[in-house]
Amino acid sequence: MAQAQQTQSQSRSALLRTRAVSFCNAFLTQTPPTHILDEFFVPDQPTITEHAPEWAQTRLPFLSRTFVGRKTNTDDRSASASASAFGSGNTCDDYFRLLGETLVFVAEQSSFPPPEGFLVDADAERTEDGRGGGVVMVVGKGVFRSTKTDRQWRETFVHRLSRFDEQGRIGRWEIWADPLSAWAAVGDEEGEGGVEAG
Repeated sequence: MAQAQQTQSQSRSALLRTRAVSFCNAFLTQTPPTHILDEFFVPDQPTITEHAPEWAQTRLPFLSRTFVGRKTNTDDRSASASASAFGSGNTCDDYFRLLGETLVFVAEQSSFPPPEGFLVDADAERTEDGRGGGVVMVVGKGVFRSTKTDRQWRETFVHRLSRFDEQGRIGRWEIWADPLSAWAAVGDEEGEGGVEAG
């Protein structure tokens, strides 16, 4: 019995690692956000949170809030009402839209480590029925550029992927990055930190 559970856990680890590597590689090939969400995220209420101080939202509206679910055609009317009330929508599609309106990720082949650099715990955060769960963490790096000022900077960031379903689709994506460099890059201040003119 213990051997069967260990084999199942190893198989699950391999699945989660493979899916996480493919997810990160999608950014290297500039895969459209809708395809990333369709391919790699659970269809029912995925969430995305990029952690940062709340004050950073004035320049970086995709930070310090949790985006939930997907935008559908039937959501368009309520989404536009929500956008006018709060400045933007709150779906995972909106996260990518706000991010893309603010920053560009200049991906490099070395932005993510090889598969063995992805830390996997297939047994973490298991669902009650034992059929889902698991956590994958990876440290990435790359150059980001402000769409407003054209300033760019190099940073290191952490992705934490969790709440996987049985097929290895992501339920929750959390990001920890460098909001201060992003804040400086999108603002009008000159010469802050490691921010360079594009």
